[in-house]
Amino acid sequence: MQTTPTVLVGEETDFPPPDEAFAPRRIREPHWDYLRFAATAAVVLIHVIAYAFNANAGHVPRYMLGHYGALRSFSNALRWAVPSFALLTGALVWGRPWRGGRGAYRDFLMRRATVVAVPYVLWVTLYYLLRPSIEGRPWPQGGLGPVGADFLGRMLEGTAWFHLYFVPVVLALYILTPLASRVAHLTPEGLVVGLAAFATAWVAFRWGQPWLVGPWKTLLDNVIRYAPFAALGALLAIRQAIARRVLRWTWPPLLAGGLYGLWRVGANRAMYWGGFDRSLLGLLVTMAAVLGVLGLCWLVSGRWALADRAVGSLYPVSFGVYLVHPLVIAGLGSLALAFIPAKELLFTRDLAVGWLLAFAASWALVWLLLKTRATRWMV
Repeated sequence: MQTTPTVLVGEETDFPPPDEAFAPRRIREPHWDYLRFAATAAVVLIHVIAYAFNANAGHVPRYMLGHYGALRSFSNALRWAVPSFALLTGALVWGRPWRGGRGAYRDFLMRRATVVAVPYVLWVTLYYLLRPSIEGRPWPQGGLGPVGADFLGRMLEGTAWFHLYFVPVVLALYILTPLASRVAHLTPEGLVVGLAAFATAWVAFRWGQPWLVGPWKTLLDNVIRYAPFAALGALLAIRQAIARRVLRWTWPPLLAGGLYGLWRVGANRAMYWGGFDRSLLGLLVTMAAVLGVLGLCWLVSGRWALADRAVGSLYPVSFGVYLVHPLVIAGLGSLALAFIPAKELLFTRDLAVGWLLAFAASWALVWLLLKTRATRWMV
């Protein structure tokens, strides 16, 4: 089977053909499959909890306020999920030696456009059309001109729906691949430190605020925010032998400290905007959580061949699940609200059932779309 590096989706796919710009891939590494699976599951759970919050906006019974706060803290602790996708980008794309060649960069971007950009444009359009009916937010007034400008801006910054912002980030990281790959193989530690320092300073000192506005600023903010995680992924791929030995012993404190830090960051947003030291702390605790989860995935991978194959077989569906799961959650949530009060959506039991149903239904929907060539391009 021909292979090509992808992001969000996984390490290989049946299309497009392999990138000649990269050196040949090593053997399959199942820990990346486990990390992708865990991150996808966590993203779905975050949005199931968010749907329950929105359904109860301003109407949480007093006796449930403690439970509501605990759920919010739990949701904050899951915020390692999307940075994990950026780490996968770095590991599977930036972490591979870039060989270049005539037309290699053009072909690389065209393949990425086929796998990521085309489905993204489709789902941005769909979510934008559904936005007034689902969220109750009308399109801009004034005819096609303002609506078209708003649509293009939301496509650029990924705000046609709340979860789409990361896909333009992925595409931007692809654009940076030749330079990032070369720097990563020259000094992977330097790339991580440099991008982390720049991202921290960008947030803490609000660089770009005077001269950059609108969708371009949103996109640039997000790319700068996630680039350090891509650099970290490249470092882990390049220094994989020593990274695995280190994470084997350090993943429990990294995971515990990272999750606690994410809970504290979520409880105190000033950690993102309160100065260089606090912004750096927010970045570091997220990195710690991601590394802790990866260390656990490394520990589990390779122990059970059947589990490795099962998790690995799910990779083609992951990107599609990321795209479609909010619609599935909205549909299941509307169905549930027809039979139970909104406050029951906050119950732990109902959240767990809703998460499992949303996860399974999203996987099934994407699997069906991938079954035929006519719909495969959509996800």
